[in-house]
Amino acid sequence: SFLQTLDMVLPAIRLDIFLDKSRPVETSNSQLEKLKSPVFKISSTKAGVNAIAVFAEGEMTVKAGSTIRNSWVGKGSWDSGYRALREQLLSNGVVCKRGDSTVFDTDFAFSSPSAAAAVVLGRASNGRIEWKLQQTGQSYADWEDDQISEVSTDP
Repeated sequence: SFLQTLDMVLPAIRLDIFLDKSRPVETSNSQLEKLKSPVFKISSTKAGVNAIAVFAEGEMTVKAGSTIRNSWVGKGSWDSGYRALREQLLSNGVVCKRGDSTVFDTDFAFSSPSAAAAVVLGRASNGRIEWKLQQTGQSYADWEDDQISEVSTDP
């Protein structure tokens, strides 16, 4: 029980030294339903965002085909690291412009839900609040709290 709790808590506080970084190269959207990993989404018609991500092995993997905001709208100096990450993803082809949209061309794993949300929304974001379970609409934070509660109450 103690080890299961550590396995859940350590990645949450970004101590991922025990995690295996290997993962499938790509999983189609139809295969997402077969995974045990939860599927999260961020949708905003106003911002032109429709992103899907899977949380597994302590990483938030944004799926290929996810549409993100076309430009960076964050204004604070605290979000410059996320802006640089987004620019890097654009320059190396992970994210590309397709017509009027900006889209993930390949699956990409982020070390935190907030980094993934910032790149998707084009501003610094609290990914624990922004990402919602695709089926229920529950926030990542609430889902994570439920997972920790389940592990800590297991006999």
